[in-house]
Amino acid sequence: MSLRLRKLMVSMSRIDLMVIISLMVLTLTGCSHDDEDIAPTEMQAIAFSAGVPEGEAVTRAATPLETEATTFRVWGIKNTAKSGSNYTSPSLVMDGYTVSWTANTAGTSTTNAYDWEYVNGTTQMIKYWDFAATAYRFFAYAPATASGVTVTPVTSGDDKSYDMTFAADASSAAGIAAAPYFSELWFSNNDAVAYPDKQYNGPVTLQFLKPLAYVRFIIKIADGVIGVTHSDLRDIAFAPSDGTAIQQKGNITIHYPLTGTGTEYTYSRTIPSDAADRAELAAFETDWTESAPYLYTVLPAATQGSYTLSLKVISEERTATVPAEYMTWKPGYYYTYVFKITEGGGVAFDVLDIAVREWDETTRDHSVYNW
Repeated sequence: MSLRLRKLMVSMSRIDLMVIISLMVLTLTGCSHDDEDIAPTEMQAIAFSAGVPEGEAVTRAATPLETEATTFRVWGIKNTAKSGSNYTSPSLVMDGYTVSWTANTAGTSTTNAYDWEYVNGTTQMIKYWDFAATAYRFFAYAPATASGVTVTPVTSGDDKSYDMTFAADASSAAGIAAAPYFSELWFSNNDAVAYPDKQYNGPVTLQFLKPLAYVRFIIKIADGVIGVTHSDLRDIAFAPSDGTAIQQKGNITIHYPLTGTGTEYTYSRTIPSDAADRAELAAFETDWTESAPYLYTVLPAATQGSYTLSLKVISEERTATVPAEYMTWKPGYYYTYVFKITEGGGVAFDVLDIAVREWDETTRDHSVYNW
């Protein structure tokens, strides 16, 4: 020890030495961590917010989830390795945690940013962001008490995933209301450019959807057509071209990728084999008008064939076909198909007059939207 250092220590009081020792102890104990292995300077608690995206109702206003459900169950996974664009080594962070909403509680804890809290002090402990993780993924369903929902890890093959399955019944108002919500997959690799609103030190904002799709069709009289009004249209039917039925009841499975290159959910449906357990429509028969708006609720369809509109204009039979490429129905989305009665009484599908996800209740022309 140098003479200068010995003189400095001699000049220190006992209290000074105790303060230094205490600081050393705090520094050492501060390096201890929970199962997320976070350095003390990087400890940022994971917190949640939740909403229902625009288009879940016939409105342009987004809806907070708490107006529909005040609880949800969430799974959180982090990837700890990456090869190119392939994320690997998933690690479970939250295994079906229940998150609850209580008004005016935001800011009362480090895990409550928007009145949503998951820490209960026993089975659900505070979780911190691991800034060394290559990616994070979160998904959930609401309410947390929803019955008949199964969440199953899929470990076969190279890519790992979770499957969330639930029954969906769009054939009645009660069935539509009873359908639980599921969330889109929240994914981020903490890249501020690619995911500016999904940084590791911010709240996880989950967007929830019903596992149902919403369809309407509109028949317009083209400008310049004389002698034809809506009351001259008869025997209207918009249906699958191959004669199959439109499905309103079955099981919907949401697939959440945990590894690989996938960063969004995919979905599939299973229709009951017993006809008594199915709910089907032969055709959409009521078009949407300003005075009598009519909306159909159906099961999502990842793929299906073309649809054909058939009707009589005064007494002449007319048809128009919508190609299969426009007949994908994603969960939670709204779809509008517009047909125009042309000069001579013909009918045409207006490929440039489709609205997807959002509309307002006017008769203006709609563009193609995919958001």
